[in-house]
Formats: sequence, structure tokens, C-alpha cells
Amino acid sequence: MNLDLLTVLWVTLLITFLLATAVLAVAWLGRADDGLVTWGWALLFNGGANLAFVLRLAEWPATSIVVSSVLTSVGMALHIQALVRFQRPRVPAPPVALVWAPLPLMLVLSLALVERHQLRSVLNSSVWCFQMATLAWLAWSPRLSGPREYGRQLLALSAGGLMLVFAYRVGRFIVADEWGDPLVVPSRIQAASYLVGHAAILLSTIGYILLQKERAYELLRQQATRDPLTGAANRRTLMEQLERSVSIAARNRQPLALLMIDIDFFKKVNDNYGHQAGDAVLCELVRRLEGRVRQHDVLARFGGEEFVVVLPATDAVGARVVAEDICRAIQERPFVVEGQALPVTVSVGVHARVPEAGPQVAGQMVAICDQAMYTAKQNGRNRVELL
Repeated sequence: MNLDLLTVLWVTLLITFLLATAVLAVAWLGRADDGLVTWGWALLFNGGANLAFVLRLAEWPATSIVVSSVLTSVGMALHIQALVRFQRPRVPAPPVALVWAPLPLMLVLSLALVERHQLRSVLNSSVWCFQMATLAWLAWSPRLSGPREYGRQLLALSAGGLMLVFAYRVGRFIVADEWGDPLVVPSRIQAASYLVGHAAILLSTIGYILLQKERAYELLRQQATRDPLTGAANRRTLMEQLERSVSIAARNRQPLALLMIDIDFFKKVNDNYGHQAGDAVLCELVRRLEGRVRQHDVLARFGGEEFVVVLPATDAVGARVVAEDICRAIQERPFVVEGQALPVTVSVGVHARVPEAGPQVAGQMVAICDQAMYTAKQNGRNRVELL
């Protein structure tokens, strides 16, 4: 082992252990267990694989080959497991064999081919290439709907780059004629592989931490803008969206409609069946409402059992059609809660106009729509009233 390669090993070893310590410290101090601890252990195994190469200086080359090969494969499997843990249940977990089968395979190959240096290096690098391909595929998540986070893109790019490094090693090992010592990989290939591979591990770790940050930001955003029970927009978000819609409608001289929806006799549901049944009714109501409004409409929980729908570019006639469709959709099919069919109806107030721009307009429209809803209740419930 020449001096240059030894220097690369010590530098990468130091950086890897420092990075692993930082990741584990953040995970433990933050008491988070969404894959960050597993990722930190993966980095420790990566560092252990580098440390195992130093055994060659102690004239234990065979032990060094077996230990470093297996530890490298364990580290990669833990990287994959950390990503699986992080994105569950958002992305279906892969088969367990896909994650862990490379480990016994690597152990068998390293022990059986410890003296057949060229064939062993080709096969081991092929296994590592497969593991990195798996990590890149899971990072990109073809089955994941919605926009890709920047951390996910960086992680997929880093894993894909490391996969290409191992694919290059396979090709070079097949044609290499510079082996010299039968237990030592040609130093030029090894040094280049370590440098590029270590850079890819650093980038993938940055990508994984960025994923954690983006997930935390998204959770905070949801907590600030969404009703925690039903997932509908909360009242604060409703008023922000309504003020924006009022401004757009006033500027374009377009109609804007509001629906105020209230569940009839909801207190009886809580009293007769319990608050858990009431919560289930609220969640099912939101699911049905989401199936009756457009993608650019705003559905929000206004308070208790009251919900508001903002319908941009919709006049009074169109809003009434939507409201009556909602009434039918709620009435025609009972809500099933814990095996019991609960008849549910709603009263809907409708207000529509071409609004004028102003700071009080949104609140005025909500107040008028609320009055229309109470008029619907006074006139018998399970009906639509327009003001």
C-alpha cells in the first residue's frame, strides 16, 4: 500500500467518523428516530471499512479484504434502511431481501475468493453497484407522487454517481494487468475510487439531512395551515386565501362565491355515539366535500362542524348548483362509523358577488354566508339558502 493511498484512507477515515459523530449527536439530542440514527451508524460502518484496510499494514491482507468488504456492504444496507425508514409510509417499503441479501452474498464471495483477487474484486464491486443502484432508485422513488424535494434529488444523484464509480471499477478490474501483489487492488483504481466514493458519501449525507429539514419544514407548514383532524385548511389559511381571491376577483371583475356548510344536529352524534364517532363523521364529510369541489377551490374548517368552500369565478347560480349537489351527496349515502350507519345531512348557506377591493370585504362575505346558513337551518335544515 503506497503512501498516497494510505493518506487518502486516513483522511477519509477521519472525515467519515467526524460526520457520523455529528449525525448521531443531532439525532440523539433531537430525540428523532426517523432514520437519522440508522444513517449515522451507516457512516460508522463506512469508516470501519476504511479502517479495516489498515490491517494490510499489519500483514493481515486476507482479514482486511473480508472485513472491509463486508463492512462496506453493511454500511450501504444501512443507508438504504435509513431511507426506507424515513419515507415510510409515504413510499412502500421494498422487499427485505433487496436490502439485506447482499450482506451474506458479500461474505461468501470474500471468503471463497480471497486468493482470486481479480474475480473477487469484479464480483464485490458488482454487488456494491447493485446496492447503490437500489439506494438511487429508492431515493428518486418512482412511486412517490408530488414534487421531488431537493434533498431527494441530491441523494439520488450522489447514489447514482457512486453506482457509476463501482460500475467503472468492474470494467477496469476486468481488463487490469497491473495487480502486482495478488491481494492488493491496483493503487490508481483504488485511490480514485476512494476519493470519488467518499465525496459521494458526503453529498448523499448532505442530501439525507436536507430531506430531514424539508420534511420538518413541511410538517410545520401543515400544522400552521391545516386542521389537524380533517386535513382541511384551517381558519387562518381560509381568510388568507379568501382575501387573495377577493383581490383577484375585484381586479378581474369576476364573481366569487362562498359556501358555509354546517352538519345538522351534530351534537346528537357526539352525545349518542361519542366524540370519536363525531370526529369520524367530520373526516368523512371532508372526504366527500373534496370529491365535489374543484382543485383550485379552497375547502376549510371554519370551526366545530362548520366548513367553508371558496369558489373562484363562480356566480350565484353555479354556487347553488354546487351546494345542492353537496347536500345530495351527504344525504344519499349514510356515514358508516364502526359498523354503524349514521344518517347525516347538512345545511348550506351561499353568497356570491363581484366583490370590490377592500380590507373588510372577505369578512363581510363570510358573515353574509354564515347568515344564509342559519337561514337554511331555520327553514328546516338539509337545504340550501342564498343571500
